[in-house]
Amino acid sequence: MSWIKLGHSAPHKVLCGSDDAMTPVKYADYLTENLQNAEETVIPGGHFVQMEEYKKVNEEIENFLASLK
Repeated sequence: MSWIKLGHSAPHKVLCGSDDAMTPVKYADYLTENLQNAEETVIPGGHFVQMEEYKKVNEEIENFLASLK
């Protein structure tokens, strides 16, 4: 059985760079579709979107964490 099918119900935030050649958006789409309670955000950028668009990435993480309270 795949780890992704284990039925985890914890909230998930999936972030991906729109132009990431190493881990394309299709992988983020797959995770979002197969994890329960998952939310996906695609941010303009590449594989290092966390450095290229750090303000947007940080904002997304902060908003996600705030939604858990």
